[in-house]
Amino acid sequence: MNKLFLAAALLPHIVFAQGSLTPPGPPAPSMKTLAQIEPRTAISALPFTINQPGSYYLTTNLTGVSGQSGILVQARNVTIDLNGFELAGVGGAASGIFTGPSLTNLVVRNGTVRNWPNHGLGVASVTQGRYEGLRLLQNNSGGIAAGPGSIIVDCNLEANGTLAASSASLQIGTGSIVRNCAVRMSRGDGIRTGYGTSIIDCVVEESAGNGVFTDESCTIRSCTITLSGLAGIDAGPGNTIEASSAGYNNDAGIVAGEGSTVKSSTAFANSLEGIVAFNAVTIDTCNSRVNGAGGIFAGRDTTVLNCTVSTNTGHGILGTTNVIVKNTVATRNTRNGIQLDDNSTVAHCVSSQNRSNGIDIAVGCTITDNTANQNLRNGILVNARCRVTGNTANENGSFSASGAGFLLIGDDNHLERNNAVHNYIGFDIPGFFNLIIQNKASDFTQAGFRLDTAQNREGPIVQDPNTSTHPWANFAY
Repeated sequence: MNKLFLAAALLPHIVFAQGSLTPPGPPAPSMKTLAQIEPRTAISALPFTINQPGSYYLTTNLTGVSGQSGILVQARNVTIDLNGFELAGVGGAASGIFTGPSLTNLVVRNGTVRNWPNHGLGVASVTQGRYEGLRLLQNNSGGIAAGPGSIIVDCNLEANGTLAASSASLQIGTGSIVRNCAVRMSRGDGIRTGYGTSIIDCVVEESAGNGVFTDESCTIRSCTITLSGLAGIDAGPGNTIEASSAGYNNDAGIVAGEGSTVKSSTAFANSLEGIVAFNAVTIDTCNSRVNGAGGIFAGRDTTVLNCTVSTNTGHGILGTTNVIVKNTVATRNTRNGIQLDDNSTVAHCVSSQNRSNGIDIAVGCTITDNTANQNLRNGILVNARCRVTGNTANENGSFSASGAGFLLIGDDNHLERNNAVHNYIGFDIPGFFNLIIQNKASDFTQAGFRLDTAQNREGPIVQDPNTSTHPWANFAY
């Protein structure tokens, strides 16, 4: 230890230079300014006009004055935070928030806008607006009227709009998004959109007009629409309606414009049809039940796939020309289970317990691999020039008095490999020039086959399969 101390004592001393002790200038302020703490402009009274871009916020609940809008926005790139407060209208005032022409990038959030004689938010002149976390209540012309490219999220709208045909609680321009909103008791339509708009995860209830009304090429996904005065969903051409429900509406549940797709959706207890499809619509994996004027109306060139249509007043499915119905169940409807016009196809379907015919098709149709059971009149009714193959018709009509498994009322049909069991008549064929081969009728009351053999072309009709080796034989026993 003494040696270490001696070595340290013998080292040369090192001297460090010292800097100037004179301050470079007067001391700077150490506290932030009010603008730095709150870099926004307060709105503490109405009316208020915004002429500069920036961020604005309410400091308290505010009430409008007659003859003016609450907040008039005349600048681009503006954010208004209602800060949890409300803008309340009075008689003779205009809109809660109103915008001048040709604006962009307006944000309004977090508060209530109520009782304005015009719109709560009259912001239709703004493109690329965003409106979130708002409550729009009892505004006379509508809750929100937004321009193209807008986003409306997490908003509640109640009792907005008028009874005018074009009125809507929430009206939004083209190319917009409405998400996670609840719209109730609208005095016009609930939601009305321009083309190319998406409505997602919304609830619309008790609208005096349509629940949702859309223009072309829109998407409606995961929405619930109930108790509308008109249709639940009235969708324009080229729409996609998916995973949505329309129930207890005073018109049709879902109206799909030309070229639209309706998928994985439900129409329940609507006053008119459950689903109305204009031309060239695809309806896939839908349920239409307990509707007042039919389950599905299918316009020209429409396809119905994997659907259940039951307990409707009227037809289960009523289609025009060139309609395809596949893998679908139609049951307990008060008229025909499936009725289609010319050049249509029914394949792999079940139509049972309907109060008229199970399947009723017109001219030039294909009916393949279907089951028609326990329908009050006939199992399958065919007009002319149709191909009917591989179907089963069981217990149709009144077994002791009337009804056929298969009724061919027209000419030039092809009837092959069909099975009729426990019907009053198995195959009733009053038409001419039909080809009838390899069919079976069993457990009938009056006749297995009733036809004019001189006017049709049929394989031999035999009772015991062991007595005939004819490849085209029909069997009746």
